[in-house]
Amino acid sequence: MKTISISGKNLWTEIKHGEQIELFQAIDATDEAKHIAGVIGDFNHRHPEIPLSQIAILYRTNAQSREFEQALMNRGIKYRIYGGIKFYQRAEIKSALAYLRLIQNENDNDAFRRIINFPARSIGKATLDKIENGAKEKQCSLFEYIQLDSSLFKQKKIYDFVNLINQCKKTILEKDKTMELYEQALYIFEQSGLMESYTKKQEVERLQNLSELCNAMKQFSQLYNTNDLTQYLSTIALDTTNTPDGKLDTTDETERVQMMTIHGAKGLEFHYVFIAGLVQNLFPSNFFGKCDIEEERRLMYVAITRAKQYLHMSYSETCSTYGQQEMCQRSQFISEIPKKLLHVYDENNEMYEPPKKKTGVIKKNTMPMPNGFITGKNLMKTISMHKKK
Repeated sequence: MKTISISGKNLWTEIKHGEQIELFQAIDATDEAKHIAGVIGDFNHRHPEIPLSQIAILYRTNAQSREFEQALMNRGIKYRIYGGIKFYQRAEIKSALAYLRLIQNENDNDAFRRIINFPARSIGKATLDKIENGAKEKQCSLFEYIQLDSSLFKQKKIYDFVNLINQCKKTILEKDKTMELYEQALYIFEQSGLMESYTKKQEVERLQNLSELCNAMKQFSQLYNTNDLTQYLSTIALDTTNTPDGKLDTTDETERVQMMTIHGAKGLEFHYVFIAGLVQNLFPSNFFGKCDIEEERRLMYVAITRAKQYLHMSYSETCSTYGQQEMCQRSQFISEIPKKLLHVYDENNEMYEPPKKKTGVIKKNTMPMPNGFITGKNLMKTISMHKKK
């Protein structure tokens, strides 16, 4: 790699000879995660003496964990998210799904409680208590009660919330045959104000997680050939079951693969390290149009030096953002590593030649926002524009 401006550092290693860095080019993030899970499974079978806790998957953002969670579960490989929370237990995902759940089922009181005041609608505790007590007395759902109580319903903030839920439900029912599942979600996230709230606060990680949720819904639609919201929510019900802190239960002390962001890996070392998602604008990052290339290069140095024996790097040809697939470029950091140190391969240990024919790949979005994200109405317009092509 290119030199980094570090003063007073004398770098050295006790290991004189090591393995070449493994480099894998995947078709997409799902293919990348499946490949890494396969390599881990094979390595664990061949080297049972190396504990799974000595294997780590590193990524630039927490949103990337979902694909690896799924791939490892499919292989029956135990894992731990170091210093993090399972994808479906993250606050923004739970809030987003709560909107979908209430629109799908108005009797879902837990969903109602989570979103009635989020994003903030200035609904005070006294009003919320009145809703709870009134619904209990009338023996009806919370959402039904705020429509029955005229003193509540005439309040603009309550009226607007009821209208929001009803309008979203109406739109989805009217367009259920033309609106893909992830598009239904995007429409709801926009109308609810979730996207606007996170964008205004420049909460990059929350926006990335919402994008990954849309990607997951797109995959669900393709896998089951359906855009039925009820079926999707039923399928992921187990994944969204609450745990006390949203973290994996690791009390059984079973050896587990370690998953973490590169920031979280500082100070740690592992026998086998996988650095995933090495594509431009993700690593090095370009969140909200900001990129400190030297800081990103330092992070790459941190990631590489976590490996004691084996290092595996990977990237994908295509990336998905809010359910939309586009071509992407591999990270410039890969080009900064001398070719003689790299071993490029696929599962057959041969030079990897990705399929030349691509289906359903959309060119890069042509309507980027100044902050680097496409959100709200602009995002929906972009999707419609691509569909017409």
